[in-house]
Amino acid sequence: MKRILATAAAAVLAACSTSSVTTNNSSTPAPASGDFLAANLDTTVSPAVDFFQYANGGWLKRHPIPASEASWGIGNEVREQLYVNLRKINEESAAAHAAPGSDAQKIGDFWYSGMDSVGINKLKLQPLQPDLDKINAIHSVSDLIAEAGDLHTKGTGVFFSAYFKL
Repeated sequence: MKRILATAAAAVLAACSTSSVTTNNSSTPAPASGDFLAANLDTTVSPAVDFFQYANGGWLKRHPIPASEASWGIGNEVREQLYVNLRKINEESAAAHAAPGSDAQKIGDFWYSGMDSVGINKLKLQPLQPDLDKINAIHSVSDLIAEAGDLHTKGTGVFFSAYFKL
């Protein structure tokens, strides 16, 4: 039994210490060139004295609140950069004509389906028609509850929304 446990422990340790090397290819985006958050620290302030100023001070000094905004913070910059990155991934995936079933193909198809305004306008309410028909067929409280439950599984908040803040 001790031999089995020792062998298992050695295998776990070997798996944990083994580093995997991945190479960047055209379907994998390159990592960001710098650490945006670290570049905006105010290292003239001790984090033990004023952590907010330490974590945000450099950014605050260089980025006044834009006139168009009521408030602004580093989170806004991070979110804006995230949107730029996501748009780039989506557009590159849509243009890639990737192999069927690949992540790039799925991302590209999903992006195109939302950006194809001509196709969307041509379909009008057709994609929603099954749900609209089910709503029109509601004749009892139990029908209403069942349909509300079905719509919730599709992400539509009917009567209430389930939002959990951890």
